[in-house]
Formats: sequence, structure tokens, C-alpha cells
Amino acid sequence: MKKKYFIVAIVILLMLWIGAFLGFLICVHKESQNNELGCNNMAILTGGKNRMADAMSFLEDSPLPSPLKVLISGVDLHTTIQDIFGNNSPEHIDFTLGKEAKNTRGNAREIINWMKNNNMQEITVITSDYHMPRSLLEIKHLDPNIKIYRHHLITARKFKFIFYCFLEFHKIILAHIRHFLRI
Repeated sequence: MKKKYFIVAIVILLMLWIGAFLGFLICVHKESQNNELGCNNMAILTGGKNRMADAMSFLEDSPLPSPLKVLISGVDLHTTIQDIFGNNSPEHIDFTLGKEAKNTRGNAREIINWMKNNNMQEITVITSDYHMPRSLLEIKHLDPNIKIYRHHLITARKFKFIFYCFLEFHKIILAHIRHFLRI
């Protein structure tokens, strides 16, 4: 009898987990269709393949008035602007390289510190569609009062999107637990 209840409990938990993951997938997909024009203060979170190239395409085509202030968060300690752009650095953009972040939590700290140092109250966050929910969670955890605009970089391949969402789904659960426990 106990074995039967155990199996039923496992099946229920599995169904809840599958439902929650599918809900996460649907939300990420829907949200990625709602890019916001945002403001002149922007942060690009490095890490995903092609994320910088996609972000630069957005910045170069941006209808926002110049100058743009852009933090590129999570770059290698030895990276320079010239390493990223060669001699083609857009002149209407004031870049800052954030070299302290090693993960999404670090990106959030780097963004908040950069905003405080530059007296900013709002920012446009540019990152991959699957990565946006956790990025926003980490930033808002550090400063719930800032205004955040979102620009999602779309993951082109369906399998990759589902795979990365699968990873992010578990990471965001852990982030919520960490915030709840104040770790």
C-alpha cells in the first residue's frame, strides 16, 4: 500500500514539474515577442553564442537618440573595446566593459553598481530570450526600484531554445530558493 502512494506521489510531482516547465517555455516564448524600445542606458549580458553580434545589430539600428551608454557585462579581464570591435567601434555609443561578473548574479551586481556610479534609474537589458527571466530576477532582487526595459535576443533553433530553457528553468528555481533563504 505504501509503495502505491509513493508511486502516485512521484507521478503527481512529475506532472507538476512537466507542467511548470511547459509554462516556463510558453512564457519565455511569449515574452520574447515583446521587445521594448527602452532607454539610452543599456546592459549587454555576455555568455551566449552570438549574443554580442546580435546585440550590436540592435544597437547599430537603434532609433534611440545618441549618445547611448552601454555596459558589456561579464567580459574577460584582458578584453578591450578594440578586441570586440576592431577599429569599427560605433562612435555614438559610450561603452563600459564590466570585467567582474562570472555568472548571472555577477552580471546583476555589475549592472547595479554601474547604474549607481552613473546616477541611472532605468536600463535596457539585452540578453538571450531564455536567459531574460533569471537576469531580471537577479537585477530586481538587488534593486527593486529601477525601471527595466527588455530586449530579447531570439534563439533561432527550436531544439537549442528548448534545451537552454530546460537549463534556465532549473537555474531560476534555484535562484528563487536562494532569494527565499536569503543566501
